[in-house]
Amino acid sequence: MSGLEAKRATVGGWLRWCGLAAMAGGALLILFYAVLIVRQAIDWQAGPTLGTPIHLPLMRIISAALVLLIVGLGGVLT
Repeated sequence: MSGLEAKRATVGGWLRWCGLAAMAGGALLILFYAVLIVRQAIDWQAGPTLGTPIHLPLMRIISAALVLLIVGLGGVLT
């Protein structure tokens, strides 16, 4: 394997992982944002739910999904 082929293989592997991170982040973001919206709709009459034990883990997962999405897209675009 020549140096150029090794470099291409490394870049290809990096792009594959970045694409996977972007897809995972996007999927998590969509799924857990939908869960958050449904929970807010169900609890609408119970008053505000911001800061409750249900809301905080969902927001942490959504934040992690955004980080994965940004890292993945940044890696693919560079």
